[in-house]
Amino acid sequence: MFKKLVSFVSIFAIMGMIFPLVVFAVAPYVTGLTATPATFNSITQTTDISFATATAGFITVEVLDGATQKKLLLSNENLIAGSYSKANKPALEWNGKDSAGVALPNKAYTVKVTSKQTANGPVLDTETTTVTVNAPSSITITTFNLTQVTAKA
Repeated sequence: MFKKLVSFVSIFAIMGMIFPLVVFAVAPYVTGLTATPATFNSITQTTDISFATATAGFITVEVLDGATQKKLLLSNENLIAGSYSKANKPALEWNGKDSAGVALPNKAYTVKVTSKQTANGPVLDTETTTVTVNAPSSITITTFNLTQVTAKA
């Protein structure tokens, strides 16, 4: 997995001569990926996918069945550096359905966020988290028949 390189400059001395020292550290493009709630009832709830990007880039957010089978593409666009969730990016709210609008079965799914410099560029960073759909297997509906009653004086 490639990460962004960040450099730090320091100086050191050897035998009375001063030399610059450049140290490279790795900083991720995507951080803080979460799904809240991590387990949700897809009949009555949704889950909020949130993350932050350290730099601007082309960000893809997908829901996968297992590690590779794509069920839904939530976002696929250039984003500026910042924090994202359904509050500022409504597409990051997932209702437990696939790209055809069909409710997915109860199980764990992988949310994958991928960062690139451009749409066709190499993948720079990938982060994943797990979200579980846990809808009831049956719903009980109770109905009542109302009969009009007239009061006599």
